[in-house]
Amino acid sequence: MKRNVFIIDDELEMLEILKVILLKQGFLTHLYSEGRQALQDIEQIQPDLILLDLMLPDMSGLEICSVVKNNPKTRHIPIIALTSKSDNFDVMTGLNMGCDDYITKPFNNQVLIARINAVLRRTESNKNDDEASIIICKNILLDTEKYEARINNELIQLSALEFKTLCFFVKNKERVFTRAQIMESIRDDYYFETEERAIDCLISRLRKKLGDCGHYIESVYGVGYCFKESEKTCV
Repeated sequence: MKRNVFIIDDELEMLEILKVILLKQGFLTHLYSEGRQALQDIEQIQPDLILLDLMLPDMSGLEICSVVKNNPKTRHIPIIALTSKSDNFDVMTGLNMGCDDYITKPFNNQVLIARINAVLRRTESNKNDDEASIIICKNILLDTEKYEARINNELIQLSALEFKTLCFFVKNKERVFTRAQIMESIRDDYYFETEERAIDCLISRLRKKLGDCGHYIESVYGVGYCFKESEKTCV
């Protein structure tokens, strides 16, 4: 079955370039130069992936990302942010809002396709996880079949990447992991260009969403992070 990709970019030439690249790789494409119409269709059509320019005329790509990732019907859809900016502000903001990846324009066509395929593999892997569907740790319950996380039986909204990160920590509690190890475990064979900052942003927003349980994920100075279930020192 062909994958359905939404491309949202206000540059018509860029839309056509991306369309040609993806069609050659067997993808179906839907093109949008404005964000509002794209948002309406995202919920109805449920694309497999969104390529999202962060600079749009009617609303910013960051706004679109926020809407998609905060909607229970669409938050599972992976988003790759497209940016032409040289600084990392919008990139890091996008990651904080739930973008699954990013690429800076101008880009190499093969790198773009590799990143798209990596994100799709991760998403498919999450859907087909054949491990125990229910994981319980303290007052946190994870349902890997429904892709839901609950604290004290209250549903919390997590992106696909945040959910996978929390599962990784819960399954490996009391162990210390470097940022590189965390990245390797949750991101398959692909790394962000700004690895450590990307992981720090991911952990920061995950802690925030976990609320009073956010302290379970501890920073280990000079090393990385550890999920502590007990009062003993992480090893």
